[in-house]
Amino acid sequence: MDTVKKSEDGSELILRFYEFGNRRDDVEVTLSRRLQAVRECNLTEKDDKDVDFEDHRFTFTLNPYEITTFKVSWR
Repeated sequence: MDTVKKSEDGSELILRFYEFGNRRDDVEVTLSRRLQAVRECNLTEKDDKDVDFEDHRFTFTLNPYEITTFKVSWR
């Protein structure tokens, strides 16, 4: 995980991941609060697509040297 911050335009949490080891990784993110929504977004925090989640966690695949950003909201 590279960045954790409040979103620029709202109260969501921004989580940014960067793969620097030149390998593909399956990532599981577990948070302390129940999730309401998880959206993958670009570096300027514009929503791209919904991400499936379950209560407190979501998973995704990070490819070599990829930067992936998520916008997370709580219940």
